Amino acid sequence: MKFQVTERISTTTSHVEIMNALEEQMEKVSTNLNRNGDKITTESIALAMLHFIFRKDTSTIKADQVDDGFLLVADVHYCPPFLFYIYIAIVLLPFVVSIMSPSFSLINITYFIFVIISIAIYRNQKKTLSDAIENVFKKNK
Repeated sequence: MKFQVTERISTTTSHVEIMNALEEQMEKVSTNLNRNGDKITTESIALAMLHFIFRKDTSTIKADQVDDGFLLVADVHYCPPFLFYIYIAIVLLPFVVSIMSPSFSLINITYFIFVIISIAIYRNQKKTLSDAIENVFKKNK
């Protein structure tokens, strides 16, 4: 899933100072950060519960100069790692097999609930990720 987080800041500080401040703040919430000229690339922002199963994210952050300051833009790409698909298959396979059998039971419903909870946690990660980036942007205002 791809999305963008933006924040407009009115300031007279230089582009270098803005990028330095962004880099400093992103180091606090990211496990891997690389700065290449006018762009900051980060991975694994805002580590959340069960992060390693439910999310892998990469963000590219830049500050574009506008009339009265800067427009901070984060292009975010996040997706589940391969382990997430294995987890879903392990949980979902017994559910699918048991539906085909004549003895449908409470265990089958439990498998289905685990799948739904896993997907809900994964979907919730977008908000966690977006909030973390927005907080970094607000600290740089």
